[in-house]
Amino acid sequence: MRDFKSRIGRIRRCSMAILLTSLVLSLSARPEDKTTQTIIVRAAPSDAKVTGSEVEVNIAGKNLQALTVLDPATTPVSIALVIDAGPDQTAVINREKELAVSILNAISVPVNKLLVVRAGHERAVYPATSDKAEAIRLIETLATEPGKKSEIPIYDAMASAVDELARLPGTRILTVIAEGNDYSSSIGYKKLRDLVQAQHVTCFIALVDHHPTRGTKAILRYGWGLQDLANDTAGVFVENSRKVVGTSARLNQLISSLRLVTFEIANLPPGRYRVSASSTSGLRLRSQKWLVVATSAPESKD
Repeated sequence: MRDFKSRIGRIRRCSMAILLTSLVLSLSARPEDKTTQTIIVRAAPSDAKVTGSEVEVNIAGKNLQALTVLDPATTPVSIALVIDAGPDQTAVINREKELAVSILNAISVPVNKLLVVRAGHERAVYPATSDKAEAIRLIETLATEPGKKSEIPIYDAMASAVDELARLPGTRILTVIAEGNDYSSSIGYKKLRDLVQAQHVTCFIALVDHHPTRGTKAILRYGWGLQDLANDTAGVFVENSRKVVGTSARLNQLISSLRLVTFEIANLPPGRYRVSASSTSGLRLRSQKWLVVATSAPESKD
């Protein structure tokens, strides 16, 4: 009887071991949890044809082949213009508006939506429009806020613009025409940077000031955070230039050079990841520097 019970015990233990082994094997055989991610990339020259088969994305120590590469001719383009209308800009508000209108007139690709945001202590986010004439009308009605000269919460205005862009599909461009420094925004620079990068938004920054933007030893005194944001998002930073036509042409060239690159990656938890892109054909590519994977993302809508 004792031998019989011992044999039964051995059989049960053997069966349990087999069951556990099968469970482990079945779990290891499951497909990896892959997600599709998007980054923004600039190509040089701007009219270069780029395909997914020739683009590699480097992230989290992995080299991954791109799935798709979309250019402005094949994907919607939406542009937000954030214009500084704070008390400090009274002397240059007309220059700001002239530049904004020139930028819209210089764009050579089809535009899906245009968004005008008035930055100030009391910001205004106007409804997105597909009508360039309506966007120009809104820009021309802008006036500076009255009151004592002071820096404004420019980051809050930019965050509002990004929130609106996040609702739109395709290529997203945040154009900021401002004095440059932020004051008393409810969102800090790091959170703004993560928001911009999570929504693969490219930043075009144009400082417009009535005073020098640099101090002693040519150190930038205004807009240093915006300069970093442009660099981190494959964008462009223009410093107090009076060459309206040239500045507008630079933005048009930037738009033409942008590519939306999608790729798949397995087991990428929420976080911030260094990212870069390269071309097997030797084409020069410059990508946003970081990919921010959020726990959830706003849904796009047409």
